[in-house]
Amino acid sequence: MKNNPIGVNVLDIKFYKYDEDGNDILNEDGTTKEFRLKAMRFKPLEYLCEELSVDDVEEITNVKKIS
Repeated sequence: MKNNPIGVNVLDIKFYKYDEDGNDILNEDGTTKEFRLKAMRFKPLEYLCEELSVDDVEEITNVKKIS
């Protein structure tokens, strides 16, 4: 396998909801509620990375690993 990247794609995407005052909708513990798209085709996301190059992104190095 070669490690020469030629493109960029989306790995994950999450959403949150907010109220009329712009406040996040929260879980009972005070954290922001997170949402995903239902199983459907959503055209705008298909083109999200179309104009990105490998030089437009940087590696995430401080991710907490779940054991």
